[in-house]
Amino acid sequence: LSVGTYVREKMEILFYHFGFAVGHFPYVFVVIVLLFTAVCSCGLYYFEYQLDNSVWVPPDSIHVKQQKEFASLFQDRQRSSSVIAIPASGKLLDKPTIRLLLELDQKIRELSVEVEGKSYRFADLCGRKSSQREAGCISISIAEYWSLNVTRFEEDTNFIATISNPDATSGVGDKINQESIFAQATYDSAGTMTSSLASRLEYVLEKNPIAPVEAWENKFLSLMGETSSSEMTYRYRSSISYDQELLRALSSDYALLAAGIFLILFFTVVTIGKPRSEERRVGKE
Repeated sequence: LSVGTYVREKMEILFYHFGFAVGHFPYVFVVIVLLFTAVCSCGLYYFEYQLDNSVWVPPDSIHVKQQKEFASLFQDRQRSSSVIAIPASGKLLDKPTIRLLLELDQKIRELSVEVEGKSYRFADLCGRKSSQREAGCISISIAEYWSLNVTRFEEDTNFIATISNPDATSGVGDKINQESIFAQATYDSAGTMTSSLASRLEYVLEKNPIAPVEAWENKFLSLMGETSSSEMTYRYRSSISYDQELLRALSSDYALLAAGIFLILFFTVVTIGKPRSEERRVGKE
C-alpha cells in the first residue's frame, strides 16, 4: 500500500464522517461557523493601515534609502487646515463679503481645545515665521492685509487699493502673495483688482505635540461643519481629514467583510461535508 493511497483513504474517511456530521447536525455547524466568524472579526478592532509605500517596496531598495535620507535632511514637521470661500454672488471684492472672511478667520484663530488639563489655541500650535504670538504664525488669509485686525479693515476707506497693492506686507513685514489668497483675480489697466472667484484661508500647525494638534483640527472641522451662509460656500479640509475618511471607509466595510468571511466558511463546510443520500464504501474499490 503506497503512502499516497493510504493518505487518500484516510482523507476520504475523514470527509465522510465530517459530511455525515454536517448532514445530521446542520444547525450546530451553522452556529459554529457564526461563532468562529465573530471571534475572527474581533481582530478588526486592532486593524491598522499604512499610508506610505513601505508595504509594497523592498526595504533595501534605492527608493526607500533615498526617501529616508531626504526625510532625515528635510523633516516634514507641519500640518495644515484650509478653507476655500466662494461667494454665492460671484462678487468677492465687496465689504460685506470680506467682512465675513475676516470674522471667520478670527473664529478659527480663537478656537481652543483642552488636552490633559492644558488649553491650546492656534497661536500655541502654529508653525511660526516670527516670535510674535498671533501675527507670527504661518497662515494664508485676507486678514493679513489689516494685520488680522477687523477694526482696521472697517476703518479702511479704500480696501480695494489695499488688496491691490502688490507690495503689501503682513503684520511681521512679509510680502503678501496675492495669488495664494485670491483665485483667478483680474486687474484693470491701473493694476486695481476688479474681481476674484474665491479666497483661501490656510493655517499651518506644527506636528508635535500631536494630541492637541489633532484635537484642534477636529475642532476646526466641527466649526466649519457648523458654519453656513447664504452668501458664501465653504470648502474645507484638514490634515486629519484624509485619515478620518480612510478610517470611515474601512469601518463601513467591517460588517460586509465579516459577512463575507461567514459565507466563505459556511460554503466550505457545506461543500466539504456534503452529505450523500446513498451509503458508499470508503477506502474500497
